[in-house]
Amino acid sequence: MKKIAVPILLLLVFVPKAICGSDEMNKLNAMLFPSGSVFVPQIAVGELDPTTIFTTKLIVHNFNNFAVTARFLFFDDNAGPFTVTVDSPNVNLPVTIGSDIRVGINRQSTILLNVSKVGPLKTGWVAIVLEEQPPFGTIPRVITNAFFDVSRSGTVIASVGASAFVAKRLIMPVLVDQQTDTGVAVVNLNGPAAETTISLTLRAENGAVIGSRPLTLVSGGHTSVFVTDLFTISRTRQFLGLLEVSSPGLISALALQITGFVLTSFPVTIIDPGL
Repeated sequence: MKKIAVPILLLLVFVPKAICGSDEMNKLNAMLFPSGSVFVPQIAVGELDPTTIFTTKLIVHNFNNFAVTARFLFFDDNAGPFTVTVDSPNVNLPVTIGSDIRVGINRQSTILLNVSKVGPLKTGWVAIVLEEQPPFGTIPRVITNAFFDVSRSGTVIASVGASAFVAKRLIMPVLVDQQTDTGVAVVNLNGPAAETTISLTLRAENGAVIGSRPLTLVSGGHTSVFVTDLFTISRTRQFLGLLEVSSPGLISALALQITGFVLTSFPVTIIDPGL
């Protein structure tokens, strides 16, 4: 099966370098993400065609014993502000358009945010920063999941949960055959460094190294790519392996398996937290 609709559907496109303007870079670098921040390394919103519309749902749980104000910072692939539309069915939030949106979350409570955009399909990522000063000796924390909803003529055809992981070195399983591919999305969370080279190394099921590819991203840069677009893998039989993503600084990443129009997230394991 040829990958025709699939890579367009997810916009998992390899971008060797991401470049952003100095104002956007300064805004990002001024954000020293505090402890307790969480990251969603991939969102997709907008229209692939008039009948195929992507939205991303963010489910966020505040498991602190105090209320928090969560600041949702949306960034595009080039680390610039990503303007989206946000609404919620379970919190008192009017329909809001912007790239920096604040939402209050009660103690031990869960909220759902619907993220959308009018216009062509576009990808990016989200940082969730808490504004509260917690009680002495504690760090405010939330957990989050992201779900990609794809509606074709009003029918949901894919919904995928994806948890965020932050580390210097991550591994994830890879499965490829005639109908299945594995994609990876990566965000460079290093500080004010202009660029960081992230290494992707693919191993076969016996541990043999298939190859290694570098990705160069600016601070806050984001990219998403299919494994088969990076490495030469025969699809005449099933390939089972492991992808290692490593960086000199902190990154966030997720893995997605896609078979036709069916999406699922793959587990990501932290090898070096870098903290």
